Amino acid sequence: MQASAGSTSNQSNIINVKNYRLGAEYYGGKWVKHLYIFNTDTDFCYNYTFQPNKKNYFVCFKCKKINKKRTVSATIASNENGEKYVQLNENEHVCERQKFELKTIIYEPDFKLDTVKVRGKEIQHLFVSDSNDKTLYYIYTLISGAKSYRCNNCQNIHNIHVRAYLLIDENGKQCCVLNAQKHKCRPQKL
Repeated sequence: MQASAGSTSNQSNIINVKNYRLGAEYYGGKWVKHLYIFNTDTDFCYNYTFQPNKKNYFVCFKCKKINKKRTVSATIASNENGEKYVQLNENEHVCERQKFELKTIIYEPDFKLDTVKVRGKEIQHLFVSDSNDKTLYYIYTLISGAKSYRCNNCQNIHNIHVRAYLLIDENGKQCCVLNAQKHKCRPQKL
């Protein structure tokens, strides 16, 4: 839903609430707000990153990386009825839409930590409950020297990388962030 080339209508630069979504991603040791703008296909979007020095202002860094002199931006505003919308600036994207893969954030009791001894060595496990059956869990193991956990079954049997991270959210609560890669293994009873 962008303005067509040469369009002068401000109406074509307005995105209504059903075509955008706000989210947060953990990057560089901190939480960063993102604005995802969709067309009719909700599998692909433009990803804008919040700029803390301006109120409700987001920039497409993929476009900025391609053309440093051109800023594709969006601002969240409210109309006279208090309904939120996104106002795009006049610059067209030079980047392609990307696959929308929002990470899942869960809180206790949907995950548990446990340390077990294997061959005299302590190994930390993260158990993440299955969203469909809370008696079943996916088992992650802390990666030595890293701050993330991996599903060994998915990696060793299916050769895919399913990761999880323990973090503190914006409100100071511990949470577990799951990457967008889906499990190919089956959850297990503890």
